[in-house]
Amino acid sequence: MRSWGDKLFTLLGPIRIYPEASSLIDVIALFFVDFAAMLRGRRPRLANMARFFCQLTLGLLLLPVSLILAAAGFRVIYGTAFNQIGEAQLLDAAIREHLLLNRRRKLILVLGACQKGNRFLIKQYDTYLRVCEWSSISALFWSILSYNPLIRHDVVTYNVAHENSKWSQLNRIWIKQERPPLIEPTYFEGDWGRFPEKLRAALESKQFVCVHSRDSGFYGWASRTTRDYDINTLVPLINRLGSIGIAVFRSGSKPQYVIPPGRLDYPSLYFDACDLTAQDQDVYMFSNCLFYLGCSSGPAEVPGTFGKNVYLTNVYPIVNGLRFLPGDLSVFKKIREVKTGKLLPFKNYFKPPFAQALQRPQLAQMGYHLEDNTEEEIMAGFIEFIAGLQDQLPREFGNIITAENESRETRPETPACASSRYLRKHHWSYRAAGIYGKAFMQLVGYQDLREAGQSSVSSILSQN
Repeated sequence: MRSWGDKLFTLLGPIRIYPEASSLIDVIALFFVDFAAMLRGRRPRLANMARFFCQLTLGLLLLPVSLILAAAGFRVIYGTAFNQIGEAQLLDAAIREHLLLNRRRKLILVLGACQKGNRFLIKQYDTYLRVCEWSSISALFWSILSYNPLIRHDVVTYNVAHENSKWSQLNRIWIKQERPPLIEPTYFEGDWGRFPEKLRAALESKQFVCVHSRDSGFYGWASRTTRDYDINTLVPLINRLGSIGIAVFRSGSKPQYVIPPGRLDYPSLYFDACDLTAQDQDVYMFSNCLFYLGCSSGPAEVPGTFGKNVYLTNVYPIVNGLRFLPGDLSVFKKIREVKTGKLLPFKNYFKPPFAQALQRPQLAQMGYHLEDNTEEEIMAGFIEFIAGLQDQLPREFGNIITAENESRETRPETPACASSRYLRKHHWSYRAAGIYGKAFMQLVGYQDLREAGQSSVSSILSQN
């Protein structure tokens, strides 16, 4: 049950009145929708209406003070309570933009309970801003001042759902200027004795891979499973890593799916840490692993902020699926028409309605269903991923690449997936440094337009 402090933060903290609103006009329009619903005897969003009154009234009362502080260069991080671990990326983006533009501003962060977020991770950024912990007087003061748009820095504009997110652009400039990550890998000061000796050695020597699978257990959303996947589809990959002595640690909590020990060739090199979850432990794994393997879920945003590469499987929706470091690679869930059995044409993944995160009932009403990645598809993407990072990984990874290539049929070399033809500025992954796996694309039967000459582009488009 939420404490009174959490409820007060929801009311007075520097968070958006209506999370979906991107402007003051949107906020006012949504408020009148709720007000009209209340007059008709329907249930309005009372918490949002209360925030509207508080922020409007207090913002006007303290307008002179906030104007003076805004002119002095103070800005309050506004828009979210950081209640999900992936929202740390929003703070990272705000600071990067601040540094790239060489702004002489003093950033203030009002930090609440973070609920299901990672407070430990957020506090790693305290070098770059002043952190005021809720419910101190200073936190309340800066929260009230943030109600003036001139003094706030709305970090939700970097979010995946925002149509003009600058996250990809910031990363491209950051990489081009060869700037290091804002935060460094952390140290784990918890109880190492909770881990078996062989796995503890892998953690300390950083010879491990971090794995995460999203499932409905964490939030209890049984009806929202489109981004979930069964971690058992990673077993062949985990066994390949074990064959070269690389440990695999699973992060997360309340898992729906677990791997039976009997399926593992090297059970002493796999550890499901979900029952031992801790904020500092998760951050240690994300920031010190050789690379991260997951899906399009909040934790996937964290390794990249430490400069760690990401291999994503079961990406959904596709327009949010690329990551932002050179070497990142993704494979996506397939959408298939039920009646004909045909896969959705590749270009259609990037258009409405399929560019949105349609849930399974919505897809079913339209005559489609969503297919998770198979073990073979995941392995194909993985081999391509580690081949691209071979110079950065221990030489033993070359053995996996060689063995896998020898066991597969020889396929003609194809260029990387040409998703850039379809991604647009309003897509979060627009011009991201990562790619969709070309081996995966070839395996499932999607053809890359760049394979063919210009003269045959129209014919390929007609096929897809």
